[in-house]
Amino acid sequence: MGGAVRLAASLLLLLLPPQSAEAGCTRAIRAPMAASGRLVIVENGQVDGVWPDLLRQVGEAVGCRFEMTPMPRARLELEFLKGQQLDLLISATRTEERDLRGLFVPLLHQPMVLLTRSTDAGRVGNLAALRKSSWRMAVPRGFPFSAEYRALVAELEAERRIDTVNDIDAVGRMLRAGRVDFALLSPPQAQAAATDGLVFQRFDGLPLMEVGLYLSRLNLAPADLSLLRDALSRSAREGQVRRAFLRYYPPEVADLNQP
Repeated sequence: MGGAVRLAASLLLLLLPPQSAEAGCTRAIRAPMAASGRLVIVENGQVDGVWPDLLRQVGEAVGCRFEMTPMPRARLELEFLKGQQLDLLISATRTEERDLRGLFVPLLHQPMVLLTRSTDAGRVGNLAALRKSSWRMAVPRGFPFSAEYRALVAELEAERRIDTVNDIDAVGRMLRAGRVDFALLSPPQAQAAATDGLVFQRFDGLPLMEVGLYLSRLNLAPADLSLLRDALSRSAREGQVRRAFLRYYPPEVADLNQP
């Protein structure tokens, strides 16, 4: 009789779906995203790209489901800082204001790159040369990048060399029209913008940016916060972030990323 029960139990286990090694999240994780080149591709209300791919892989590994829906970038920031409908902000750089609401999880480091007209390529390639020039800078709203970047913007703003624009597309239009001379962007942003006479190059003189995501301390249960932090950190250490980039970007862009 005991053998029959054990056999039946064994057969039942074989019929059950495979379980994650992790316990899984206690609920679906709300992770709306804004379109951003190939990092987040929005088509017909669906999101794909580097970051959605990464979250789906991590979720499958640890038993978490991410609700990824399109949302304008300005609203994303507002929801994270003041709302209750967002559990995860990706991608993001670290700021004091965001630290009040969330736990920052670094995923990679990136250099700033210089976007210019092709006729200006190579004329200014580092911070010292930029300071000696009279070049005007286009600054897209909503991208704080790093403390050093923000200090440079403040320095140039004091010299009246800044034009603030709404988005990356506006940066390109301003450059082509000759109203500004350059912008400093992340490599994926610059790669998307470098069309119709625009080119980019690595910019020397600013430290690497720490790029990652924020998990909401206020909205997520402590167990979910810990599980996601560990799983996402592991994905960076084990090369999942790099592999996700290489599915959407050429090596010359992906290789600018560093662990």
